[in-house]
Amino acid sequence: MARIKTYLLTLLLLGLFPLMALAQEKQEGEVEMEADTVKKEAVRDSLEISMLVCAPGERIYELYGHSALRLHNLSSGADVVLNYGVFDFHTPHFAWRFMMGLTDYTVGAVDYREFMAGYAMEGRIVGEQVLNLTQEEAYQLVVLAEKDWLTPGWAYRYNFLYDNCTTRLIRMVEQAVAGKILWPTDGEGQRTFRDIIHEYAAPASPWYTLGQDLILGAEMDVPRSVEHQLFSPVYAMHYMSGAKIVAADGSERPLIREERNCTIGPNAQAERSFPVSPLMAAVGLLCVCLLTSLVEWRRQRTFYLLDDLLLVLLGGLGVVVALLFFLSDHPAVGSNWLILLLHPLWLLYLPWKVVRDVRHRPSHYGVFMGTAVVLASVAFVCSPQVIPLEVYLLLGALALRSLRLLVAARP
Repeated sequence: MARIKTYLLTLLLLGLFPLMALAQEKQEGEVEMEADTVKKEAVRDSLEISMLVCAPGERIYELYGHSALRLHNLSSGADVVLNYGVFDFHTPHFAWRFMMGLTDYTVGAVDYREFMAGYAMEGRIVGEQVLNLTQEEAYQLVVLAEKDWLTPGWAYRYNFLYDNCTTRLIRMVEQAVAGKILWPTDGEGQRTFRDIIHEYAAPASPWYTLGQDLILGAEMDVPRSVEHQLFSPVYAMHYMSGAKIVAADGSERPLIREERNCTIGPNAQAERSFPVSPLMAAVGLLCVCLLTSLVEWRRQRTFYLLDDLLLVLLGGLGVVVALLFFLSDHPAVGSNWLILLLHPLWLLYLPWKVVRDVRHRPSHYGVFMGTAVVLASVAFVCSPQVIPLEVYLLLGALALRSLRLLVAARP
């Protein structure tokens, strides 16, 4: 029973985890570099700057991989990795601020050897793309990083689609180069945000994927440009391989001078935590509603508890969806068409229904639910949002129950 309760709670909250999945928590023992020493060493000649892309891992927040910036002084040996995905769980009101999209992230510095050792222990590949920068461009990139890195208390408002550990580094590189970056066009408009997120989440955790789909709205289903697809560390690595720096005089050179271990793909490891998939659960719910309705019809009685539980399910999910829809600053949650079905009003209706059922008076559940099912079905079919198959199966279960109660209510 405890395990079942845990997974019911997980279903309500699981959709929140994509909003932190491209970040990494600040680890205990992270090497804090002396600012003055690093500054003196980092701006000398022979500075090699690389983008590091870490392969996806098995944990929820590791599914998409991670990006960091390596500053390697070949003459002095100074070798530092800057990580723009640092956050602190112990920040006051962290959970609420995170849910509302008000989490601030900062940049941390760690010795390159320690950085690599941590991923080696987990068996995760770290790909490296050495940027094809002049020494002046490399120096300019260090100056940009120093503004963040050496400023006490510096932080930025994290946005997992538009301003994360990967996109922030790419914008810094774009500012540092003498010219502009010309991105490949092979993936232009061919993928949506949801496509990319599913590519990494679905093989690892179907429940996590469903959680995403329940809270992320139509903004996720717009075909995206290459620049937008760079929010994904692995996609950014792919496009950087084919990118060019176009100078003011029109000359071109590759953005990447050398690549090392750049064969990273999605983590295809299957979920091991729960044997029942969301699709199986939705089909099971539909079967339960069908069998219950048949038994009710034969026995000429109504099992009100099933409908009450359905209202708890709709209302419980609706609390999370509505809270994010109306109050959160997270991207894409404010365009969620599922709020037409998943909303807290069901929880307000439930006590009145229970009282009416106990007194054997009509609660009009069949009318209310039937109307909601028809309106939601039409809206979902016409909406630009990709609606999960599990939601349509849920609509089928609700339609069965409303139809059964409408028939039972006939004189």
